[in-house]
Amino acid sequence: MLRALTTAGHLRSARRSSSRWFGMVARVGLAARGVIYVVLAYLVLDIALHGNSPAQTSGQGALGEVARQPEGRALLVALAVGLAAYAAWRLLQAATGQPGGGSDRSVLKRVGWLGSGIIYGALCVGAIGLVLGSSSEASSTTSNPRPWAALVLGWPAGPELLGLAGAVLVAAGIALAVWGIAHDHDKELQLASLTPGWRTTVSALAGVGNAARGFLVVLVGGYLLDAAVASKATKAKSVDAALQSLAHQGYGAVLLGVVAFGLVCFGVYSFFEARLRRL
Repeated sequence: MLRALTTAGHLRSARRSSSRWFGMVARVGLAARGVIYVVLAYLVLDIALHGNSPAQTSGQGALGEVARQPEGRALLVALAVGLAAYAAWRLLQAATGQPGGGSDRSVLKRVGWLGSGIIYGALCVGAIGLVLGSSSEASSTTSNPRPWAALVLGWPAGPELLGLAGAVLVAAGIALAVWGIAHDHDKELQLASLTPGWRTTVSALAGVGNAARGFLVVLVGGYLLDAAVASKATKAKSVDAALQSLAHQGYGAVLLGVVAFGLVCFGVYSFFEARLRRL
């Protein structure tokens, strides 16, 4: 009996230690995500003001902008650690459900977590490459949809497949915006510890931020649909190219300013999530 109680105590201690480690990894990663989105907002605002961007308006472009700052290498090292932590958290969620906060057997959620882990893992690799002084041209090329759009269009039923990919992105972007606005964030965040005013602020940041993210996904998906209908890969655009095209429209600068504001909101929300996330 004594041995069984001792073993049970060790198991509880191990679980608590694992939970603390998991929580630390998640919070560091969420804070790093916040930094990335704040820098992305700056790049989008630059497009709104000047019609072009100093760097590609993507996660990799944001890392390049960090690299150009004083002490940029040290900042990149810190971001690489944070991005690795975020990627590890999402991959762990995809593998086990939702460790540290119950379990979730939803296949769709696990696929989403897996995709998020892969994306942020790639950003971590990009940050490490910039720290080591390697060129970021390769990463910029991989984020350009034109080469693979041209490849898909060359397949049997290629335009239909490309159109399906564009439609999926449009649907996913709309779903992300709706989810961000309508979702009860108290399920993931410890909002009860905040005053009513701050709870409303955090929920508003999440809603506006996810609406901006959803708009970017819809924008890229729309250009993929255009490329599929015209059977021209040149009509497919990266986030950067799509935003630059939008900037040249009569209403473009104002709309891009709204998007930049939304991305700042999501960055700030990420900092709140790093502090308040239920883990």
